[in-house]
Amino acid sequence: MSNRKNIMANEPNTQPEPIKHKHITIGSAISLVFVILFMCIISAFPIMYFCGVSAGKNYENKVLTNAPKLDELINNYTGYADTFEQHFNDYFPLRSNMLELYSYLEYKVFNTSLLPDTTSIGKNGWLFYESWGTRPAVSGQAMLSAAALESIYNGIMEKYNTLKAMGKKYIIYLAAEKQMVYPEHDRLENAEYTLIDQLREYLNSKNCPVPFIYSKDYLLTKKTSTNQLYYKYDTHWNLLGSHYGYESVMTKIKEMLPEKNINVVTEFDLTSSKRSGDLATTLFLSKYLVEDTPVPVYEHTPTYRGYGPTVRVTSNVNSDLKVFIYGDSFAQADYWGAAFAQSACETRILHNANNFQVLLDNLGDCDVVVEECVQRVPTTLGRVMF
Repeated sequence: MSNRKNIMANEPNTQPEPIKHKHITIGSAISLVFVILFMCIISAFPIMYFCGVSAGKNYENKVLTNAPKLDELINNYTGYADTFEQHFNDYFPLRSNMLELYSYLEYKVFNTSLLPDTTSIGKNGWLFYESWGTRPAVSGQAMLSAAALESIYNGIMEKYNTLKAMGKKYIIYLAAEKQMVYPEHDRLENAEYTLIDQLREYLNSKNCPVPFIYSKDYLLTKKTSTNQLYYKYDTHWNLLGSHYGYESVMTKIKEMLPEKNINVVTEFDLTSSKRSGDLATTLFLSKYLVEDTPVPVYEHTPTYRGYGPTVRVTSNVNSDLKVFIYGDSFAQADYWGAAFAQSACETRILHNANNFQVLLDNLGDCDVVVEECVQRVPTTLGRVMF
């Protein structure tokens, strides 16, 4: 009997273990929710893409990548994958909306720029251009070498002599950067002496016969608390600022051509228009950053039409003066066309500062050539052929 008890005592317990219920902790629940949300997010955008949800406005002024064709997948998988990735990035659903929101928060809440290397946020919400050497050009950090100064002078003289042989007058106009006219809205300090002052001194030392106008000099005399001369959200001057540029140039032309019937308009009415700007567009904020800007009202209505690579502006003004303007974006027909139409019966405007031969090919019977150049790139003045 005792042996039986010992055997039974040594037998394993065959009774099933009770089921233990696992309890989900708060931490596990939160982790699960985040996993589900993450999966929803990463799947939502591809679903929206294939359902045709738009990426929104293309602010970046670039050609978007087309979707690769199916045969590219068969013939070149790696190339197909790269192209599709670029295409998806360009057409990412709601891409512009998200960039707008993020940039708007940066601008409004944190007073910082989404793209500080391109556009900086100044005081009172003003935007300033930072690319293409603008900051060194206004801070005095960038100065022209002796070789650059000589090259600019030689280029100017070559153009001057060519135009003089044709019986044409020649004027150089330097458009100041916005920072130089509105330093009170810039967060960084700008120099009193810049590469433009250096260039002007050098040309004077060489007795350069070409009149040299720096817009800052006259604009500062016209700037008031109510007369804003540059766009708040754009790189360029507004139509009132460009009018004062016209006044400076036309006063000099009248002095150089006393035999011409030239009237320089200095009195006019003002209206206004709403405008955003290229810097606001750079930050994806052109829909949100809009201002009222002054627009001069003139007597003579200009007529615009293409004339080869130039824009030809005419009016019924009582004048036999004909002007040719070429340079960068400060001298476009949108800025100077209407103003010059008040003094010249014909103005040809070429938005190309790189090839003097193009100017000669389209000069026609114009009396005077005005070469405009923005402050940050005075070396373009030395270009004859490019």
